[in-house]
Amino acid sequence: MIKVFLSWIALCVLGVSVGVAQTISGKVHNTAGEPISNAQILLKDSVSAFQFKEFFFATNGAYSFQPKQAYPNLVVEINAMGYKKAHFVVAPYQHTQTYTHDFVLEIETESLGEVVVTASKRYEQREDTISYNVSAYRDGTEKKIEDIIKKLPGIEVNDRTGQIKYNGKPVETVNLDGDNLFDKSYAIGTRNIDVDMVEQVQALENYSENPLLKGVESGEKVALNLVLKKTGIKFSGSAEVGLGAFASDRLQRATDFSSNVLGITQKFKGFATLSHNNIGTNNTPYDYAGYSVADEVSQNPAMYAPHYIPDTYFSVGIDAKRNNFNNTLFNSVNMLFKPSKRLSVKVNLLYLHDKITSEQFSQNDFSFNNEVFSTSDRLSIRKTPNRYIGKLELKYTLSSKSMIEYHGSYDVENIRTSTEVLQNNTNLYSTRLQSDARLLRQALIYTYRLSKNKAIQLTATHILHKTPQEYLFLPAIYEAQTYSANNQTSAFEKNYTEIKAQLLGKIEKEGENGRVIMPNRDKNKYDLSVVAIRQVSNFNTDLWGDLAQGAQAIPSFRNRGLYKRYTAYANTGYKWVLGRWVIQPSAKASVMQQGVQDFVTAQDYAITQFIFEPMLNLR
Repeated sequence: MIKVFLSWIALCVLGVSVGVAQTISGKVHNTAGEPISNAQILLKDSVSAFQFKEFFFATNGAYSFQPKQAYPNLVVEINAMGYKKAHFVVAPYQHTQTYTHDFVLEIETESLGEVVVTASKRYEQREDTISYNVSAYRDGTEKKIEDIIKKLPGIEVNDRTGQIKYNGKPVETVNLDGDNLFDKSYAIGTRNIDVDMVEQVQALENYSENPLLKGVESGEKVALNLVLKKTGIKFSGSAEVGLGAFASDRLQRATDFSSNVLGITQKFKGFATLSHNNIGTNNTPYDYAGYSVADEVSQNPAMYAPHYIPDTYFSVGIDAKRNNFNNTLFNSVNMLFKPSKRLSVKVNLLYLHDKITSEQFSQNDFSFNNEVFSTSDRLSIRKTPNRYIGKLELKYTLSSKSMIEYHGSYDVENIRTSTEVLQNNTNLYSTRLQSDARLLRQALIYTYRLSKNKAIQLTATHILHKTPQEYLFLPAIYEAQTYSANNQTSAFEKNYTEIKAQLLGKIEKEGENGRVIMPNRDKNKYDLSVVAIRQVSNFNTDLWGDLAQGAQAIPSFRNRGLYKRYTAYANTGYKWVLGRWVIQPSAKASVMQQGVQDFVTAQDYAITQFIFEPMLNLR
């Protein structure tokens, strides 16, 4: 049976999503009426706020921009070297209103004794790249390059995971001297590379890792690049050791050890790090103290098998270093070989072992009719994650117009979590959660540059993901009179295959003699893709009850399911920049066949659908 689905009747021809952001503009002059050539515009949500939300540049004495975020109150602050800071406040800020404000900056003067002045340029902008000089942002407290990145205007860093955003956009990767050494696990580099090794941090907009897609890809990706100091040394390294003791009833040693090795030659680039600490510091790209899902899994849920039984979240509303203890051993080796001009080989190896503990105690004292009584809860959490990751990437340039790539990875994860709750020093409740994961991912990519303005890409992807879990809770919750404990098991497996063909391009208008009169590479881009997907998911669960003679399955809580989905779709999109407007129409037509087999009830369900999804985005 074929059905046609449309979100609204009004979208029979086109679905529309509109967001209007008005302009804030003005002039920047000094008291003599002269335009100030370079000034920085910082957007904050209050005058006293330390962090900036967005930043822009004023050039040749004028500025004009559109805020990318919503603000209840907006503070526009301007900085220019040699002049006093100035700002104006919009309260409340109306995003549908246009604001104009001219700045007149006063020269900053200060009486000093005899001093020696040295100056370094803080940043430099060239087209899509802003280069920040690391030395201009240092105050001597920084150890790793992440400490500097946190200080750069327009950049936000997640303290738990190390994920970075630039002007509100997630950073795709962090390169090392132009090479993507760390892939999406770039926190390995930012959290472990010594700040003394880096000369500049570059922010790259309209980023394309594949050089054959540069200029035609319309994803608006953002990346960072770490420019290393040119010391002439091919290999360098460092090590830091910190020792101490925790003040407690029994003496416990506090350890913080980190080391790294960096190697760079004409055909090789590598970075390795080994660290161990038990003081609550996270030098890894994973947040096991919290409950976070890897970005790749959260952004592509259809491709991966999640854990259905949630893990324990370590949080009592204070800093992680103050509410838990860890015992982290982390090792990562990242190597990029270029044996020839055509071939590059990248290998990433990672090992992580940790023991995270948290102790929380709460007591409430009550007084009623001259009677005093207390209630208390003591919560103890122990989590032991182990992770092993191996990645292989091969890139071979067939010609100046074509390239083939292979990406393969194998990820093994084991997490053991135990929780104990003691109520009123009498009732003890405990749980044991065992979560495993096995992920095999492979992708083969072929790219061909048809012309200056067009390229095609063919991609074949296969993912096999298994996430078995066991959850034991004692005493039993279900039929506690019969069973001493319950055990919930879950076995989820997903097999995903995708074949994709994509045409990407841009349109440039030419005048006489072939001269480009509309050269902006972000204007008038299009893409057309045809995709076929096969997805098979197995899901089995059981609830067990523990008896003196052994475990017994409870039939009413058994699930045995098989889900299959076959999808074929064509998608087309166009990006048109008209003045300050960005217009992006797109349409997707797909045929989807889905089927579910319930082996417990011996029932099958199947449906075939035709789906048409038009969309128009304006901003």
